[in-house]
Amino acid sequence: MGNLHLSFVNLAACADTTVTASLQTSNHCSSEIKGPERPFLTWRALTTGDANVIVDFGSSQTLDLVALMNANFASCVRVQGASSSGFGAPPYNELLPTLERCPWTGRFQHVHLTTGFGYRFLRVLIPGQNAAGGATSTYYELGGVWAGSLSSAPSQFRVDPRFERIEPRRDEAPEHGGWRQRLQLGDPLVRIQATLQADVAAATPAKGDQLDTWLDLQRQIWDRDVFFLHLNLGDLSQGWPVRSLEDPLWALHGTRSESPWTVEEAIGP
Repeated sequence: MGNLHLSFVNLAACADTTVTASLQTSNHCSSEIKGPERPFLTWRALTTGDANVIVDFGSSQTLDLVALMNANFASCVRVQGASSSGFGAPPYNELLPTLERCPWTGRFQHVHLTTGFGYRFLRVLIPGQNAAGGATSTYYELGGVWAGSLSSAPSQFRVDPRFERIEPRRDEAPEHGGWRQRLQLGDPLVRIQATLQADVAAATPAKGDQLDTWLDLQRQIWDRDVFFLHLNLGDLSQGWPVRSLEDPLWALHGTRSESPWTVEEAIGP
């Protein structure tokens, strides 16, 4: 079990980044993948034949993480990097394990931790296959890409995190309670309520210790509406663009400190 991973800037979403695809429909353009916090606004291919999406960062970029959100494909996907858009023999060419459903939301997604990626172009290569999960779709979809650097937290959650599956809905019923009609108002999302922990320098708390590191990370969280959180617990489907819903509140106990923390998957309109 590793420490939490955080990423604060999605280079795929930058204004000077362009996205192209081998195939796309008019209402589901390749540029939709620049918004992984809006995973239901998808790029959509025309078929389930070979397809790819290319992200041009405009200049060489170092990436630690490439996350694919809300995909409907799963097998033999490759993440590639190159200095030119031709991708004849890409120097970065990683075959991903089969994409899996996130257990909390049911969406297919994947966090790829890169090694040695420093290229201008990123390509997600999808070979011909049936849609994932037994779906009968006749096209591919991808709800977003997060591509950026990683900051490693000094610790993992304490042993007591609570994972809540939020199911947006509204129930309508008369006062007599004789019947009920449920309206589903969106797809599920995940909310995590946890306790952060950090070692503290007893003589100089929050000065060069784990608490100091956490406070710096929380400063960067405050500066961003949305950041990417990868749990780093061995399941590569458990990473999301999230928002922090709770202010830092650190209680110091000698050389240990704790703070509650609630984050919620960012789902935009």
